Amino acid sequence: MTIVSKSKSVTFQPTVKGIQIMNIDDYTTREISASWYSQEDMDRMTNRCVKVIKRMESGAVPNKGNKNYCMRGLEGHTKTGSITKTKNRASARAAVLMEQSKQLMRNEVNEQAIADAYIRASTSSQEWAQVVGKRDEEGANAIHYHKHKNHASSTTAPAKMEQRMGLKVAVVVATTSRIIY
Repeated sequence: MTIVSKSKSVTFQPTVKGIQIMNIDDYTTREISASWYSQEDMDRMTNRCVKVIKRMESGAVPNKGNKNYCMRGLEGHTKTGSITKTKNRASARAAVLMEQSKQLMRNEVNEQAIADAYIRASTSSQEWAQVVGKRDEEGANAIHYHKHKNHASSTTAPAKMEQRMGLKVAVVVATTSRIIY
């Protein structure tokens, strides 16, 4: 198998645009409630996730139409998922440490060789992440299409759907580094 890696880089804009954010002490109680999860919200979500994980581990596949049992993101919290994640991380760490040890013995430093060792060890995880990401993209597009299709007949449909799912939505717009609520 040949791995073709694209050259990756990070760039920064020459000018910085900043926006002021209010201090939490300047928020009203209502604004705080709309912006952050409460301890009760967190407990409720945690309990819901634990129930879903137990269902996953028992072999019961949650009904696709049941929004209370979304498995996405919980795979790594099952026993099998946790073991897999731990082994994958250990394998990647061992590959990097082995390459560093070889370089130390040869009295050289080659960052690219270290990066390549990590890439070789983590390729299967990356490929799986891309498959899951593509599936998430397709799901998000389907929801987006559904929301906009329904928006023409009902302007409250998206808000009610988000409220019913217990979500507080924050969309991060990476190109402008703003958070839109």
